[in-house]
Amino acid sequence: MIGIVAAMQEEADAFARWMQDTSSFTKAGVDFVTGKIGGNDVTLVASGLGKVNAALCTQILIDCYGADPVISFGVAGGIGEGLAFGELIVSTDAAAYGFEPDKGGLKPVDVPFMNGTVYSADPKLVADAVQAAEKLKLKYRKGRVLTDDRVLADSKLKAALRQHFKAECVEMEGAAVAQTAQANGVSWLILRGISDLADENMQGTYDNHYGKAIEAAAATAVAVCLVQDAQTGCAAQQ
Repeated sequence: MIGIVAAMQEEADAFARWMQDTSSFTKAGVDFVTGKIGGNDVTLVASGLGKVNAALCTQILIDCYGADPVISFGVAGGIGEGLAFGELIVSTDAAAYGFEPDKGGLKPVDVPFMNGTVYSADPKLVADAVQAAEKLKLKYRKGRVLTDDRVLADSKLKAALRQHFKAECVEMEGAAVAQTAQANGVSWLILRGISDLADENMQGTYDNHYGKAIEAAAATAVAVCLVQDAQTGCAAQQ
């Protein structure tokens, strides 16, 4: 069973139109939709925004459906040099970021009892995503995904994040999916289409490029699902 995590319903819908034989199950107030992508069982969830929602839904996918791998897809703000609107980011790793109160500086979020603060994506999934992007003729880049619970629309902070973390994009869920999957010994991948450049023009560019960014990430997620040899998983349990 492959678990698919989107943040917003519009993102989930872009993936769901490729699914066949669907059925739904509601847990924790969230709808989980199970179906087929090619020969693989998949379960899709629109988790809602933020790290807590993403982690909650990822754990449900693992516990109730036996999901492995888990793929998080959606849109993100670009912070890497020279990124284009609609360009695809394939995660090599992911980290949540925060601020060091006494110094006012940036730091990765240190999660107790976890081995490190940066989580590495599954190399095979990364390779599958790169191959899919090339077949789809998408412009893409591999790199680090940063996660925080706030929308970034600040050029100065964007520059600081790029310099400090050497990341390509920032969003609100990916590192939580990665952390939860890694804690359960489950492989994971993050796919993000660039909807804006995380600066003061964020809202206007987001509105204009959101659809293209979603389609790039959703199409790649579907293509990655098609080449997996996933186990059947287990049925949802209330």
